[in-house]
Amino acid sequence: MKKSIWIKIVFVLALVVTGTCVKANSPQRDTMTRKTDAKKAVLLKKGDMMPNYEFKDVEGKRVSLKKFRGKYVYIDIWATWCGVCVEQTPYFEELEERFHNKNIVFVSVSVDKHREVWLRTMKAEKKRIPQWICPEGEETPLLADFGVVAIPRFILLDKKGRILDVNFSMPSEPQAEKALSELEGI
Repeated sequence: MKKSIWIKIVFVLALVVTGTCVKANSPQRDTMTRKTDAKKAVLLKKGDMMPNYEFKDVEGKRVSLKKFRGKYVYIDIWATWCGVCVEQTPYFEELEERFHNKNIVFVSVSVDKHREVWLRTMKAEKKRIPQWICPEGEETPLLADFGVVAIPRFILLDKKGRILDVNFSMPSEPQAEKALSELEGI
């Protein structure tokens, strides 16, 4: 009996230490941590074409980023349960408002496991920004291919669908607006 209790204590301590290390090494103030399988991940980088991932909109229709070719695309990867993600939402919407008539599109992509929770949130809060969800939730190839172990994550694409920045500034940071303003042909 005592042996099983010690095993449980060691296991819990290992989880705490591992979680602390992942959080300490995280480049952003993130709230989601997940394991990634580097063998399966594509690990996309600046200059790569954005894969044609399929998402679903609030009506359940299949959508993709391809429809925005010819415009820059600022992507917010988030989830309804992520506190930092929710905190960034008003800043993302404010930036979209400032750049509304420019050559850029803002898109929010949720990695919520439960579509119903996300959908309730979307219906309660009418948004002008396209709101999409990954059908696979947290198991989406989008997270693995970008090496995302924590959200929120912001990605910037150029007009041809190439990746400009795999870890773009959070919208609350002043450098985000500055960098967007300096884009060629914005």
